[in-house]
Amino acid sequence: PRPSAPHPQRVDWQRSPPAFYGVGCESLSLSKKSGLTGDIQVKIGQLLFQNRKETHASRKFKEFLGTYNKLTETCFLDCVKDFTTREVKPEETTCSEHCLQKYLKMTQRISMRFQEYHIQQNEALAAKAGLLGQPR
Repeated sequence: PRPSAPHPQRVDWQRSPPAFYGVGCESLSLSKKSGLTGDIQVKIGQLLFQNRKETHASRKFKEFLGTYNKLTETCFLDCVKDFTTREVKPEETTCSEHCLQKYLKMTQRISMRFQEYHIQQNEALAAKAGLLGQPR
């Protein structure tokens, strides 16, 4: 039997992006080695920046969909109990609305607490930096 050639390693670009991902064009050292003009370097930098923005937007959208699906499933399992009719019962609708409102209030409160925490942390760091910066 003939020996098989080694297969190249498969790369999942979403988990391990290319080495140049997220690097500005000045770090690519394209000028002297490649002979590319400044216009091309600027265009490459713009394309890399656009790629980062699209990847961030895609990640945020996936996060939103995951949250939406989790919320939908949770409220559905908590509120819908009767599958004998095609119509949604008024109490199921009310329960679903309350479930959603409760979730939104909870996330809003968590967000507020998170902001308060970070403000306190920043103030503490500023105070510490102020003390460290003063001569003794």
